[in-house]
Amino acid sequence: MNDSQPKKMMPINILRILQERTDAEHTLSAKDIMDILESDYQMIVDRKSVKRNLVSLVEEGFNIAYTTTVRTGKEGTSEIYSNWYYVHEFEPSELRLLIDSISLSHHIPPKQSRDLVDKLKRLSNRYFSPHVKHVASLPEKGIVNKELLFIIEVLDSAIRTKRRVACNYGTYDTDKKLKPRLGPDGKPKRYLLNPYQLASTNGRYYLVCNNTEHEGLMNLRVDRIMRIEPLDEPATPLSKLDGQHGELDLARHVSEHIYMFSDTVEDVRIRVAREDLMHVFDWFGTDVRIIAQTDKDADVLLRADVTAIQHWALQFCKHVEILEPASLRKQMQATAQELVARYQ
Repeated sequence: MNDSQPKKMMPINILRILQERTDAEHTLSAKDIMDILESDYQMIVDRKSVKRNLVSLVEEGFNIAYTTTVRTGKEGTSEIYSNWYYVHEFEPSELRLLIDSISLSHHIPPKQSRDLVDKLKRLSNRYFSPHVKHVASLPEKGIVNKELLFIIEVLDSAIRTKRRVACNYGTYDTDKKLKPRLGPDGKPKRYLLNPYQLASTNGRYYLVCNNTEHEGLMNLRVDRIMRIEPLDEPATPLSKLDGQHGELDLARHVSEHIYMFSDTVEDVRIRVAREDLMHVFDWFGTDVRIIAQTDKDADVLLRADVTAIQHWALQFCKHVEILEPASLRKQMQATAQELVARYQ
């Protein structure tokens, strides 16, 4: 670096100082900034120049805050500006939430996870790093697809341009390696998909799509998609699929498919202890209907994927009883009998 920087660099350096060293709890005076410019940037400037550049940055719309104090003297009143700091786009708690979501994700490869966390950390200042010390000590994740971000990029583009994609869909074996599913001919099966939306739920990323070989929607794990290829073919409009009208209501779709299975959705009536209603709201949201209640129990009507509700009911079997439909209740009774026999 040269012994000194040209004066035209002063506003850029001041902005960098504020971004890296300040927030609402850590402010700087014009004198502080002047000293940092000298020690770190080899710029010898006076306090008036610093103040003038600070005011110019504010007038240009940069997120810089300060304290104004009115001083009265022999020559009248004047305003004193002090306690300068940069107002960052994200609060530390918001960045922490984003970083935790990434670092605790099951599907983002470790290196890409660390890179994303580093990028997010740069959106704050030097005082933020202690908030995320835990990230470095997180255990390594399970099996991940190293092409995940590329796959998401291709899918995002296909959804935006309403084009089809072709891909393989993988599964794992005892060697812990992702391998494509095979077709009847013993070769990797190629899937032709109409992609509609990406959804993150239960720590996984899913593609809501249609397989051209079948009717209706299906949900595919994005981390199990392999050898994806964007196509020039237009995707089949969602409205053309059986049972679909208008745009996809993603929030409703996820609440009806809590494990993202691709089974039919039905009205289901369950009975749950009132003290355990939190489990229902956690998984299905608060749009469910309470249709009957006693001092101890509540009957809840909800819409859900039939396969998913079976898995969910088994998970919460001590808290939940399926009442309707009768076919689902009968299936659960048979499953319960099988489990009892297996573990006797």
